[in-house]
Amino acid sequence: MQGKYSNYDTDLFTPIFAAFKSVDTSYRIVADHIRTLTVALSDVESRKIRAEVMCCVASFGEYPFRVESWEPAGHFASLVPVVIEILGETFQK
Repeated sequence: MQGKYSNYDTDLFTPIFAAFKSVDTSYRIVADHIRTLTVALSDVESRKIRAEVMCCVASFGEYPFRVESWEPAGHFASLVPVVIEILGETFQK
């Protein structure tokens, strides 16, 4: 078994796990950036942040949609209602 203790550590499975890892990382990027933007845009003080910073966060958050050929453009923004539903009680603005 290629000197491994588990067949999951062999070259039969490691490429599959590597693919999952990149998808998992992409999902985490999207989730974190859509949450950050939604909260920042709902907070009056955060709105004072320069537009370039917000654009950078949005661009990086939308990156998996472009690179991984995920959903069509604009799908990133469609996640805002999900964040509002989750955090609406906490941030009631």
